[in-house]
Amino acid sequence: MKKFVEIMDKAWALFLPTQAECAGIAFAEACAYGIPCITFDTGGTGTYVRSGTNGYALPIGSAPEDFAKTIATLFTDKEEYERMCNNAMTLSETELNWGIWGDKVNGIIEEVLGRGGRNGAG
Repeated sequence: MKKFVEIMDKAWALFLPTQAECAGIAFAEACAYGIPCITFDTGGTGTYVRSGTNGYALPIGSAPEDFAKTIATLFTDKEEYERMCNNAMTLSETELNWGIWGDKVNGIIEEVLGRGGRNGAG
């Protein structure tokens, strides 16, 4: 854990050009450290990386040059970079954390049980 925190504290961005991702926990972890993310928009990544908000999710098929331009823009625009860092942290605090996930799952379970689960007449 100590090494993980050390790496995250030094990271400028998370570049993870995955082409098949349904639940990118690495993106949520990056957001917790205020790190913008750059990836492909595979469908699942959009839950974590909101293009223009906390990073960029480029369309599948984007060329390496497209990623290079995106990274260069983020690297040279300090205000945009800071905005993305702040947005990443906000997303982590309000949506992309285990506490929020647990609350949502608990709500779903309670709803299902209240509609004829084990104690119901189903």
